[in-house]
Amino acid sequence: MNKEMIFDWLYKLRASGQINMFGSVSLMIQTFGIDRQQAQSLFKEWSENFSIEEASKIEAGGAE
Repeated sequence: MNKEMIFDWLYKLRASGQINMFGSVSLMIQTFGIDRQQAQSLFKEWSENFSIEEASKIEAGGAE
């Protein structure tokens, strides 16, 4: 499983509104068969990038 694929999955999960994203670590472990440390690291990286991307959208006037 590559990082970009997991990040895409996280974006889709967030957009679905199905769960609180802090619960996504456990779901990543189940879905992708990765360990907790790897899931936490990926979530942290995704959330940091997500914040940067969202800030960019807001600054550009494209926030939804």
